Amino acid sequence: MSCGSHTDWPTLIIAVASLVVAVVAVRFTVVALNLARMDWRQRKWFDLYFQAAQASDFLENFQKQYGATPLELRGMPEVMRPFNELLFLLRKAYSMAVVFPINPEIQEFLNASAVFKDRNEAFSTERLKKIKNAVDGLREKALLDPEVLRQPTVAR
Repeated sequence: MSCGSHTDWPTLIIAVASLVVAVVAVRFTVVALNLARMDWRQRKWFDLYFQAAQASDFLENFQKQYGATPLELRGMPEVMRPFNELLFLLRKAYSMAVVFPINPEIQEFLNASAVFKDRNEAFSTERLKKIKNAVDGLREKALLDPEVLRQPTVAR
């Protein structure tokens, strides 16, 4: 089979066209894969932010309800039930955070939330500020890419 034959040209043209289509398909696939990876990363940051924000909001509510509780009454069941729920929410967020690579936002949240062995930390307004600041750092990482909110354009 020689390339000079008149019947080989259509086959060659079809092969080249197939190669071009395959190259274009690979490029589209690579772009789609990169977008999927970016979306997955953003979702993981959002999941962590959402969990940490729940714990932070619960801590804020806990302090509003029980902040004026005298030291000697802080061990009462009425206070301990919500305190244990607070710890549960913090542990959920903490367990998500520890699987992320260490970076400043994660480290700030871990440092701010790791001190609740002392029950009185739940009553500290300074602790609440530190956790709120850490959660805000996670929120920054979880922000949506503005491209997600743009209207798709339709070719006319």
